[in-house]
Amino acid sequence: MRKVLKSKVTCKVHRASLDYEGSVTLPKALCDDLNIKAGEFVDINNKVNGNRISTYVIYGDSVQINGAAAHLFEDGDIIHINSYIWTKADQWPEPIIKDLTNATT
Repeated sequence: MRKVLKSKVTCKVHRASLDYEGSVTLPKALCDDLNIKAGEFVDINNKVNGNRISTYVIYGDSVQINGAAAHLFEDGDIIHINSYIWTKADQWPEPIIKDLTNATT
């Protein structure tokens, strides 16, 4: 078995909030497009400062970094959110790639 990229989105942080126990908040419609479920672990890479975290997804209205990780991200930072899937070595699914850096929501 191999861990391969399932989906990747490039987007902006709309809010970094210390007032939550942890996780990343993503719009459900975006998660549906990327085949990401609530509670699924993702890696988040901050393109602005190089910080990286692994956390779980919750649904909400916008892209928000929550809890202690908010110290590593600021509103407006461009980030990559990557999700993965385990697959057999001879099965390589085509990853879903989206770039939302110019989106307003």
